[in-house]
Amino acid sequence: MWELHLQEYVKTLARRSQLAAHQLILNMDVNKFKDKKGCLRDPVLYDILDGIVSSIIEGFSDADRELYTQEFAFVKAITSISEKITKFHKGEERKTACNDLLKEIKVPNGCYLPCSPEAHVLDIDNTSGKPLQSAAKAPFLANFKVVRSGI
Repeated sequence: MWELHLQEYVKTLARRSQLAAHQLILNMDVNKFKDKKGCLRDPVLYDILDGIVSSIIEGFSDADRELYTQEFAFVKAITSISEKITKFHKGEERKTACNDLLKEIKVPNGCYLPCSPEAHVLDIDNTSGKPLQSAAKAPFLANFKVVRSGI
């Protein structure tokens, strides 16, 4: 019974704040899966969290849905760079590929980075891509030009 109350509370919170809705969706999308790649569904949480996410998105106004779509496409474009640059040799080749991929990203108006939702991204320094050391993945560092919104 308490699970239903918690689900309704999460949905209510999401209706009160677009930013809270985004943060909740990001968190639930990650926790629906048992693995880091997002392939192995959690047998207990997947259906519950997926239902809550669907309910939140269905409740968006047209403007809220457009912002959600832009924001999540922007985040996906940035995070997908890591996977794409693994195909290149470490060093200058990977750095060049990273910067080339950063150049392809268009920054929609009003978007932010999930780690800093108080700062709206104005632009990406597409010469700042710096692949970091990792045995299995290809994390990278990039600089963003932001303006603080003061939330």
